[in-house]
Amino acid sequence: MEPRLASSGLRPAPETFVPILYPARLKKLFARNRVIWLPFLDLCEALAVLRGSRAVLVCETDMPEASADKERLLRRAEANALSLMPPVIAPLKELLPEGLAGDDEGELFVITNSRNNRGASAVCCPGVLEEAARRVGGDFYLLPSSIHEMICLPVSAAPEVPGQLADMVREINRTVLTEEEYLADSAYRYDVRQKRLAVAACDTPPAAG
Repeated sequence: MEPRLASSGLRPAPETFVPILYPARLKKLFARNRVIWLPFLDLCEALAVLRGSRAVLVCETDMPEASADKERLLRRAEANALSLMPPVIAPLKELLPEGLAGDDEGELFVITNSRNNRGASAVCCPGVLEEAARRVGGDFYLLPSSIHEMICLPVSAAPEVPGQLADMVREINRTVLTEEEYLADSAYRYDVRQKRLAVAACDTPPAAG
């Protein structure tokens, strides 16, 4: 299913902007429709407005001047999301149905939002990764379990080979998620000291933030 695009002639108010993360495979679609977006590691961070439970992408046809100001608009959107789609950082065991949480979930945290919709995009918001590191207790891996959430795994509790985490993410993507729920096959690592998020499997990963 392709993302929903704003209607031509619509001029969204800046206070309604929010950031939404999309898979990299949509780059060509975004370019063809002149969607306002920038790279976020190996993902696409796109400018959107909320229409009920749907996120509608904003295009340059709606804001012709935006092509030269994408970064400022997305930073505004990230700040807006703190109130429009408030981030939630919670232990995974608290979000699982009663009786399903096991010992393995004790160290895992989930990053999502109060809408439980497109919650993986909460990692774009100011201060979210820093707060997640405080909750987890240090450096952590970030696993995109779907477009709706990401899972935080302390580095101290993770496999020694980051590639194993990416393999796990890929397996879940292929066997559990629908195409619409898929976000990425990568695992990411957050470094507390450097305040830096990177693709875990890369030798020289791109930085975000």
